[in-house]
Amino acid sequence: MGKITIDYQVVDETCNHCHDTFQTTRGAVYDDSRGFGLYLAALHACHSGRVAHLVVAVRQGYQTFRETCSVAMQITPTETDFQMAVVNAEDSLWISEPYLGRIMNREEALGSPLIQNFFQIADRIVEDNPKIGEYFYHN
Repeated sequence: MGKITIDYQVVDETCNHCHDTFQTTRGAVYDDSRGFGLYLAALHACHSGRVAHLVVAVRQGYQTFRETCSVAMQITPTETDFQMAVVNAEDSLWISEPYLGRIMNREEALGSPLIQNFFQIADRIVEDNPKIGEYFYHN
């Protein structure tokens, strides 16, 4: 990977479960200014405290990716940083979004040689998208 950058936008959505309004931040992912992926991060939790429901998708043909696929994660804050946990596809808010390609299940994702790519992208999203930090630390 070269220099990974992102862009972002924010949209308001309504939770089907609790009916609260929440923000989703989303954008494209670039490697040396060439787009190769996208992400979505819902900044909402009904019962479990603040969590960002993230999915990162990478298109077929980027580096060694043989298919368009994605990994779903939950991001939670700590006192000084963030924790990321890969979740199963069926536990992702984004399961019904076909443009994300195949969402890998947790075990498959963690066993994939590509998992480091997804974590690098997730790190960049958390560091460079100000909406995520605002959600965790300024509300």
